[in-house]
Amino acid sequence: MKNKWLQTVAAAVILTLPVSGIVWPLPTAQATALSTITVQTSANVTAGQAIVIKGTATLPTVLVKVINNTNDLVEYFDSVAVQNGEYQTSFHLRSGAPVGSYTVVVGQGTTVQTAGFQYVAQQTGGGGPTGPTGSTPPPPPPTPVTPPATPVTTGKVATYQAPKDATVVTPVTENGKQVLKAVVDNKKLQDYIATIAKTSAANQPKPVVVIDVPGKGDQVQATLQIGTFQTLQQQSEQASLQIKTELGALSIPTKSISSKAQEIGLTSETPVQIKVTKADASSTTLVESMLGTGNTIVSPVEFTIEVTSTGTTTEMNGFDAYLEHTVYMPSVPQADYKYMTGVYVDPLTNSYYPMPTMFNVSGSGQLDGTILRKGNSIYTVVKNKKQFTDMSGSYASDVVETLASKYFLNGFEDGTFRPEKSVTRAEFITMLTRSLGLVPDKSGAVGFTDVQPDQWFAGAVSIAVKEKLVNGYEDNTFRPEQRISRQEMVQLMYNAMKSAGYSSSLTKEASSELLKRFSDQGDVPAWAQEAAAAAIQEKIVSGMDNDRFAPGETADRAQSATILYRMMKALNFIN
Repeated sequence: MKNKWLQTVAAAVILTLPVSGIVWPLPTAQATALSTITVQTSANVTAGQAIVIKGTATLPTVLVKVINNTNDLVEYFDSVAVQNGEYQTSFHLRSGAPVGSYTVVVGQGTTVQTAGFQYVAQQTGGGGPTGPTGSTPPPPPPTPVTPPATPVTTGKVATYQAPKDATVVTPVTENGKQVLKAVVDNKKLQDYIATIAKTSAANQPKPVVVIDVPGKGDQVQATLQIGTFQTLQQQSEQASLQIKTELGALSIPTKSISSKAQEIGLTSETPVQIKVTKADASSTTLVESMLGTGNTIVSPVEFTIEVTSTGTTTEMNGFDAYLEHTVYMPSVPQADYKYMTGVYVDPLTNSYYPMPTMFNVSGSGQLDGTILRKGNSIYTVVKNKKQFTDMSGSYASDVVETLASKYFLNGFEDGTFRPEKSVTRAEFITMLTRSLGLVPDKSGAVGFTDVQPDQWFAGAVSIAVKEKLVNGYEDNTFRPEQRISRQEMVQLMYNAMKSAGYSSSLTKEASSELLKRFSDQGDVPAWAQEAAAAAIQEKIVSGMDNDRFAPGETADRAQSATILYRMMKALNFIN
């Protein structure tokens, strides 16, 4: 059964096949939007022959799809920009593509046109294309059966390798750059995904389907449909789909794509284009000017996700879960991990922000840096060693040095950290949002009567409200200068963990049992008991002297740093 898009126009199209190529006229109603399209080959295409598709259009972009009529598979799919009223793209049919007729579909929405060509076997002599004279053509090959998907499970992740023949990669040159265009056969990949065992429990390994795009280039463009993400989500709400290239890898939670698609009104057939790009010279220079030449360990890599609908291409960003941006690094001693972190670079504001980052050595010996953020942009990994003059001998010296080297904590201008200094609510919420990789919201919409948009902590408070980390007090105040108590700190930390995807399995009875170890358990208010129990279970807090939890006591900078460090370890945000 042909694609619905093709069905809507097939009856209205009249095809003519001149000797020089394939040209078809347009219905009058569409002539102003899309005029002639020409496939610049002969009507018969042989193996290795380039197929050039070009034409004119008034749309900003056109979608180009080539359908194999033998089995209704999409052999090529791309979003092509229209420049000066013209567009052009080219590709080669994959090795092993069946002989027969193919249909080209170009356009947007219902403004489309189609054409066709024949893919024929090369003549080798000794008879016609179907064999010796008088012989019977061989029967068609049997329909392949997709075998059950088998994962490689490592820890909490079950990795599934997508079938290699589900992706067609075509190298092209665009604006002087070598680009690898990878088109996913959505039906073939969805059939494979359907064989993955369904999981529902959060404690089961997270399924990750990996699409490999081999080859070297300046950019990789992988195109697939929203429906493929939705199919994987049906197998597991925890599942992710990863595009793996030689420039880097991007792992995307399927539920984040699905919810974003629903939010902006996209259908299951809407194409999604995932780009992994080697940053240009200007971006590299910008990064070095901000972070210092020699501090960056890898060249910056840009990750983007775009969707094209009704003739408009829009970037997808601002997701509800963390995406994993992996960059490849030279080998370094494991002891250096504490001085390294991934950073998000914002070229519009010439700013950079530290991001939660995990470093792992793959089975091939490659050191990977996986940078976690709920969005896309330019990323790199930097090395920075920070020490303070007043931390020698402190129980928190290693924790503070690690977080400060990763830019999550700051000291004072005189080179001190002042570990015993009390912490205000404004200071802690700033440290907390930074440790989650949340970028300050400078829109000015804070929401509290005692926080003004021009105050240094306003951006951190604003993003904390949006991420549901903090509610404030009943009188609509935040009380930024108030010293934070241990019970408030634990509750804010627990809110942050839930925002990062953490889910506690503790029952109310189990929470009460954990708190019984403290002599002052009755002083822990009801609203903080669940958070306190989760913090104890995850070994983030252990109490004070004399078996006290001390919920109402204020926390100092050393305690705050220790809690943040342990929280990040529990979330797998740092090594």
